[in-house]
Amino acid sequence: MLNAAVPLLVPKYQVFLDRFIPDVAATLANYWSSTPPDQAELPGVQKAVAEVLGACFVRSATRRVYTPQRLRGIADEIEDSYARYLLHQAVQSSADPGKLQVLLETLERSLMHYQAVANGFLLGVPLVAAWIVLRVKSRISNPVKQPFVWPPKGDILGYLEGSLGERGESAGGYAEGIDLLIKSPVKRPLPNTLKELDKQLWEYTTLGDEDGIIETFLRFRDALGTEYSGKAGIFDPKPRVRCEVLSNLIHYLTAPKFELHRARHPERFERCTQEALQLVPRPIPLDIHHSLVASRARAFNSESELESGADVVSLDITDRERIRDLDSTTTKREQALENLHQTWQAAGKEGITKDVKLYMLYMEGLGRLYDVAGLQQTWNELVDDQACKQAYLEQNRARKSVCGTELNFSHHELPAN
Repeated sequence: MLNAAVPLLVPKYQVFLDRFIPDVAATLANYWSSTPPDQAELPGVQKAVAEVLGACFVRSATRRVYTPQRLRGIADEIEDSYARYLLHQAVQSSADPGKLQVLLETLERSLMHYQAVANGFLLGVPLVAAWIVLRVKSRISNPVKQPFVWPPKGDILGYLEGSLGERGESAGGYAEGIDLLIKSPVKRPLPNTLKELDKQLWEYTTLGDEDGIIETFLRFRDALGTEYSGKAGIFDPKPRVRCEVLSNLIHYLTAPKFELHRARHPERFERCTQEALQLVPRPIPLDIHHSLVASRARAFNSESELESGADVVSLDITDRERIRDLDSTTTKREQALENLHQTWQAAGKEGITKDVKLYMLYMEGLGRLYDVAGLQQTWNELVDDQACKQAYLEQNRARKSVCGTELNFSHHELPAN
């Protein structure tokens, strides 16, 4: 099996590995996690097994997020298989610094790849425990450079006591190693307040730092509900606060404009936006719908790279799949218009009262895309939307506007081009 799996580590062939990942990981880990100390090892086998299991871990990790429990369980089992193998080999190779270094470098490369493909920052207890054993046995004491969301120290120590005890080794010498790893300073910690969060995300956008925006969301997502997040600041569980924080994140995820160029990897932004939407308490607030419609309304610009309309950000996954299946001859303008329509319809399905700003953002997009008929129809809908008018008047009264003007809706034909 190892000989068959190694050629599939080439990036363009890894997709063929996906179907067999659970079987490959379980078979390799079960065999190589129980080899006796005196068993002769063929040259390169230890590294090859570690690389195959590392690839299985990275490719299965995406199943953890918003997928059926069965698929999340498979990802957890693969991570556990990878960790058991590393832990066993670390104990077996205690007297061989060269082998320990190979195992440690292979693990840390897989963790960097794990982050690079936007899987997140949350690691399970078994893998963190294996990492700590490798670091301690390799006499590594420097902090790690990548930020992670760590499991509780007690859980790690408990796992080590059970796993190392089976191999006749005490876990007592690893307490300091746990602290050195999980207390590594973060280059830029998550902000404490919404104002600080907005400032940080704005700076990332100004600098064109796409990874900074993605990393901020993923670290927030992975820290939710852990002992490190606490229950204050941006992690306050009150629905109002949670909506405000997620609205801010979604705003920057749906409008990644860097010097008139689209993001290098727009699919990462779309994926993170979908994940953020899953965290928002229902019904989704208006300001989030503003961000979603605005991102579609302003996506098409024939003078820049912002002309594809990007992949649609929809609240319904079936809508996204349908749009991706549009005929390949569809023009970029038509696809951008279809994306805009779908995002507008998704807002309607939520059953919210649309406000004037949402209508104006949608009509701005229709105008940019030369949909005059749609523009006329939407204007008439706005005129007839009594709930929208009432909300507007109440908002104006609440502001105690001194101008004394009221919104005057009336039916008008739009001038022909």
